[in-house]
Amino acid sequence: MNIVKFKSCFAADFREFIEMKQRQGYSYTAETYRLYYFDSFLADVKYFNQVLTGSVFDDYRLFLKGHSLRTKLDYFSAAKRFSEYITVFQPESYVPVILQKTPKPKKAYIYCSGEIKKILHGMQSCSKNPEISLRYYTMTGVLAFTGIRIKECLNLKLKHWNSSEKILYIKQGKFAKDRLIPVADSVAEKINSYIKVKYNSKTNGETPLFSSKYNKKLGRSSYAYRLNSQ
Repeated sequence: MNIVKFKSCFAADFREFIEMKQRQGYSYTAETYRLYYFDSFLADVKYFNQVLTGSVFDDYRLFLKGHSLRTKLDYFSAAKRFSEYITVFQPESYVPVILQKTPKPKKAYIYCSGEIKKILHGMQSCSKNPEISLRYYTMTGVLAFTGIRIKECLNLKLKHWNSSEKILYIKQGKFAKDRLIPVADSVAEKINSYIKVKYNSKTNGETPLFSSKYNKKLGRSSYAYRLNSQ
């Protein structure tokens, strides 16, 4: 790692702050360069006040304006942590407040019957591996015709499927409640066909109903990838 040379009036404080963090067990590599960016800003604007003020942080916000939101947050957060350290020695120093916009909740999208048929058709050939295609085709059918959530679907285990009664047992679903979901004959047939291809009679009931090649639980992203490919 290249040695960072601080040059503002807070150079010694920056070095002491970083050394303190490293003694606490943090590598502080990325943070060091973020602090160097703040230090360079202070040096460039010829800031010689040993107390950090609100106005200097306002100017630093403007200085970061051209960067992405993530970068601005990372760099400004590093400067904020340093300012908190400085207040130990200079109580009158200013500590900025970081306000983040609360993301708007995404609206649920309701698929029409035609779209569901199209997705089901696409899932039948979503992979060159027939077993993978069958997995996502069956998952889509279960999601579409039972109304359960993707998380509930991924949490299903083999023991949660009662083939004789054609019922799915949802454990700790919405509001942390258990419930039983009756399944239509056509969907039950698809589930049974999938299980017959994927598993054998000796497969442990704790195995995820919809699992990977090595019978591991699938992640949401794996289904989202197949769905978005349609």
